Amino acid sequence: MQTPDNSREIVDQRSELQGYDSWASKQCSKGGSMLDWRVLATERLLQSAYNRPSITLEDTGRVVGITGHYLGKLFHKQTGVTFHRYLKTLRMRRAGELLQNTGLTLERISAEVGYTDTSNFVRAFRSVFGMTPGEYGASFRIGPGSSIEPDGRPPTTLESL
Repeated sequence: MQTPDNSREIVDQRSELQGYDSWASKQCSKGGSMLDWRVLATERLLQSAYNRPSITLEDTGRVVGITGHYLGKLFHKQTGVTFHRYLKTLRMRRAGELLQNTGLTLERISAEVGYTDTSNFVRAFRSVFGMTPGEYGASFRIGPGSSIEPDGRPPTTLESL
């Protein structure tokens, strides 16, 4: 259900994308592959708004002018990943960076990447990295210049996502 705040957000996002289709048309033909401009717009929107807890497939579809259902199918067909997987990957990459480079609390990091519930964030993080955020962060705090995790494995890198 659309709330007044949510509709204002959609209007703001749609205005951010004004004139975007001409830019996207140019980008589509790079590298010989043709991506629908709505998929490119969705990627761009998610990259700038992944930290909003309220971002949904339906709202994003409205922003690019199609239904959420159709956007989900189109996005998956053209990128090879689902909308939700793409969003989760963006969020977890940023969470990994924050764990590596800041001393922020787990609650703060989960909020920074768009989660309102820390336990959901921990579950999502573990599904991507194979360890809890605490274990991941600790693997970078073993000692100066350390390249070994507590269990003797090399650290999990963000590039592997």
